[in-house]
Amino acid sequence: MYKIEITEKAYHQIDKAYDWYELKSTGLGYLFFVSVMDSIKSLATNPLMFVCVYKEIRRALPKKFPYSIFYRVLENTNTVEVIAVKHQAENAEWLQE
Repeated sequence: MYKIEITEKAYHQIDKAYDWYELKSTGLGYLFFVSVMDSIKSLATNPLMFVCVYKEIRRALPKKFPYSIFYRVLENTNTVEVIAVKHQAENAEWLQE
C-alpha cells in the first residue's frame, strides 16, 4: 500500500471545481468530489497502472467528470503525491514548468 499525499495546490483545484459544479446543480459538487477522491484512493493500491504523461508525472481519470489527476510515485517513501487536478480542456503546458 502506498501513502497518499495531496498538495495544497491540488486541494485548492478540487475545491474550486467542487464549487463550480455545486453552483450548476446542488449535489453535483459532492458527486465530483467523491469521484475524484475514489480515483485518488485507488492509487494507493496500484499507482503504476497509469502511464507517465511527462517525465515521472502520471495521469488518472476520475469517472464521469472531465478532469485529470496528475501525480507522481515516490518509490523511496512508498508515497503517491497528487500534484494537480485539472479540467481536461486546460492547457497542459504547466507540466513542463
